[in-house]
Amino acid sequence: MWLQELRMQKFESVLDQVESTRLSQLEAAEILGMSERIFRRWRDCYTAEGPDGRAARARPGGRRCRADRRRQRTAARAPARHARIQALAAEVRFAGWE
Repeated sequence: MWLQELRMQKFESVLDQVESTRLSQLEAAEILGMSERIFRRWRDCYTAEGPDGRAARARPGGRRCRADRRRQRTAARAPARHARIQALAAEVRFAGWE
């Protein structure tokens, strides 16, 4: 438990520096030893649910925060949109072939 609290304190400190524009997101991610994408996910969870939302996800298999679930739903809808676009393109391309 102590290690998670220390990690959270460091994250909050770095996030404060990012919000005050002293650090970029990339620099913050490097300080924390993670990718920029993971830093943005942590930031989104922390912003959406506060420290409790971030802490619940700190362990492997932890629950997803609302921001992650929203991203997942959007990704699930993308293939259907793509399939409709492809079907419309095929109709246009092969309209006179019947």
